[in-house]
Amino acid sequence: AAQPVNERPAPQHDLTFQGTDNEDSIQQALRAIVEGTATATGTEFFYALVRELAQALNVRHAFVSELLESGIRVRTLAFWFDGQFIDNIEFDLDGTPCENVIRGETVYYTRKVYEMFPRHPELKDMGIESYFGVPLVSESGNQMMGHLAIMHDQPMIKEFRGMA
Repeated sequence: AAQPVNERPAPQHDLTFQGTDNEDSIQQALRAIVEGTATATGTEFFYALVRELAQALNVRHAFVSELLESGIRVRTLAFWFDGQFIDNIEFDLDGTPCENVIRGETVYYTRKVYEMFPRHPELKDMGIESYFGVPLVSESGNQMMGHLAIMHDQPMIKEFRGMA
């Protein structure tokens, strides 16, 4: 079974960009995300969020999902794929990189994610090399709501470290 790099139980994340020694570029990326989503509400917020996240972090794909009542499937609320929005999808979590995220873990697969999840050849078909996902929980922290993930067609050089 594939073993992700876990940062648990960290509810927040500190982004460290390799090759970037100043905090300014990190702040610029975060500012772009905030500014790009500030006026969006409802469903439009999710679309703005994934677009701004992918662009700020310079990754090809990003999506936000909601956990369905079954607890074994998710539905995307917005999916940014290779520079454009694509139709939302619904899928089973079993054997996917998303499965551990929905269990409450932050997961980071730096490379060859498609080899770690051979039951899902669509990862290779889509060119997914790396994956980073964080759970989205209710305000009280006791209910899993879904997850936010970024994916890239190259190994991710960025380091994501959890903060307590």
